[in-house]
This record gives sequence, structure tokens and C-alpha cells, in this order.
Amino acid sequence: MKNLSLLVLVILFAGCQSEPNSNDYLNEAKDLIALQNYYDAKRTLLKIQEGDPLFMEADSLFSYADSMRKVQIEEERIIQEKRNAARKEAKRKELIDRLNKEIAEIDKGINFNQYRGTIDALQLELVMFGAYASIIRDANLNGDDGIEKLATRLRSKVSRIQVQQFPLLRKEYVKILNKKLWEADVEVFSNGSRYTTINFTGGLFAANKNKKDFQNEIHQMLKDFRFRESRYRWYEYDDEYTYWKVYSGKDSDPVNF
Repeated sequence: MKNLSLLVLVILFAGCQSEPNSNDYLNEAKDLIALQNYYDAKRTLLKIQEGDPLFMEADSLFSYADSMRKVQIEEERIIQEKRNAARKEAKRKELIDRLNKEIAEIDKGINFNQYRGTIDALQLELVMFGAYASIIRDANLNGDDGIEKLATRLRSKVSRIQVQQFPLLRKEYVKILNKKLWEADVEVFSNGSRYTTINFTGGLFAANKNKKDFQNEIHQMLKDFRFRESRYRWYEYDDEYTYWKVYSGKDSDPVNF
């Protein structure tokens, strides 16, 4: 019985609650305008229909909220533009500082000895060249004349270094690989003044499948070091060899991974 009485009271209380009227909407809209929430104020005022005694006041208030919302949007646009400009300028300064730093480091002289002795170390030098290429690419996309001039200076310096370093990288790579493959009775040596051709000689390469499998395994690394051609013989005095073309660009080309 007690629960039934409570249910009746709840139903009666709910029945006593009235739906919001136009005056409620008007007051709610005024509160929202005071909070500069013009968007929701406009939505609330639209609930007051034409023909309502408060429609004219609501319509006037709607026009005010609409104009203030437009002002608000314009202010937000200006603020966002200033933020974007500030971010762009900060990025510009950061890029200029980075370009100047890289140019200064090159002018001071890079210790390339740290990139010798192992294949992993050689690859780190390639990563360094790749980082230069990334900086230069970002600079050229910036659209700033001053930055583009710095990028051109850096690219010129990097290109010269690459022309000097890639033959040394290939020579060192061949030396390391020759030691690694010694136990497999494979000899590795290079041809050309810039060490652009790499040669593999060993009984392992009597079978064409072994040549193909080995080339597939090593092709990307040979391309990274910019060997132009790889050749395979199964014994030293073999007049014929199987070859693959590897890299067709120049050592001065940007390094992109």
C-alpha cells in the first residue's frame, strides 16, 4: 500500500510539471546570450513560433544573437589565423636554425671514421644522407625564398660529400662482405674507379638458382650503396658471368628511403 501511494504521488507530481513556454525559452535565450553562447541562444529562440505574443521580441533577440555570432566567428577566425601565422613563423625559424646548423656542421668537418668497420655503421652514414634529404625537401616545400636559398646551399654541400663518400662506402662494404663470405669460399671484389661494380666469385654460384636467390637477398642493400651492377662467376677464370643492373642514378642524387 505504501509503495502504491508513493507511485500515485510521483504521477501527480509529474502531471503538475508544465511544458516550457515561450517565456521560458526567451529567458533561457537571454541567459545564453549573457554567456556569449549565441549559437544555442538562436536555436532556443527558434522554438518560439510566429504568432506567439513574444515572437517579435524573440525575433529581435534572434537578430542580435545572429549578428553577435557572426562577430564571434570572425574573431575566432582572426585568432586562428594569428595562431597559424605564429606556428608557421616558429616552424620557419626552426627550419632556418636547423639548416644553418647542418651547414655549419659540414663546414666544420664530419668525422666519417665513425661510419666504418661494420655494415651497420655504413648504413648509418646512409641514414645521415637521408636526414639531409628530408631537411632539404621540407625546406623546398616551405615556400620561403630565404629558406630555399639555405636549402640550395645545403644540397650543394651534401651532393659534394656524397660524390666523395659513396665510392668509399662501396669500397668498405666490399671489404667487409669479402671477410664475411670467406668461410663460404666466396670472393668479393669491385671494379671501376668509383667501385660501382661488385663481383662475387665462388662455387656456390655454379647454380643459377643460387645466383638469383643471393641477388634477391642482397639487391636492396646494393642499391642503397648505389652499385651500378653486380656480377657472379663460379670460378675465378670463368670468361662468362651473370649480371644484374642495380642502381642507375648518380651518387650526388638525394638519398630517399
